[in-house]
Amino acid sequence: AHEINDVAFVGVEHPQYGPGFDLWVGGGLSTNPKLGVRLGAWVPLEEVADVHIGVISVFRDYGYRRLRNRARLKFLVADWGAEKFRQVLEDEYLLRKLVDGPAPAEPVARWRDHIGVHRQKDGRFYVGFAPRVGRVDGTLLSKIADLAAAHGSDRVRTTVEQKMLVLDVAEEHV
Repeated sequence: AHEINDVAFVGVEHPQYGPGFDLWVGGGLSTNPKLGVRLGAWVPLEEVADVHIGVISVFRDYGYRRLRNRARLKFLVADWGAEKFRQVLEDEYLLRKLVDGPAPAEPVARWRDHIGVHRQKDGRFYVGFAPRVGRVDGTLLSKIADLAAAHGSDRVRTTVEQKMLVLDVAEEHV
């Protein structure tokens, strides 16, 4: 979820310097969602506050703050790119180079989208789908409940992304 934040510090282990953080900038949701970009910089714990102040100072001085619909860091990062953003941060605000660092490890199980048929731990399946525009009226909800009763265990879940899951579906009903 760090990719959706304006500024994110993701825990990593640098092979030479030990524990620290990988710096990401420019994420955001709303009507124009963008994933943050990795600057490739390793930041030790004691420098996180200074680097964070540097990032927000770049936005203060260069961001599109007068344009209400573009007054977010994500637009500046999208226009400049990670390389220029890091260069300005280092040269004008931190007055030093950041250490190049390793990317964070990918999570072992990374389910970003529940749409489709997926195996559960118990061997049964769940079926995920996206209602149109995330909206469900009473008629559709009744039909979903009927499907869950006929092919699953009557259990239906929703996700934070406005998807729906019919749980505990036997393999022969998939």
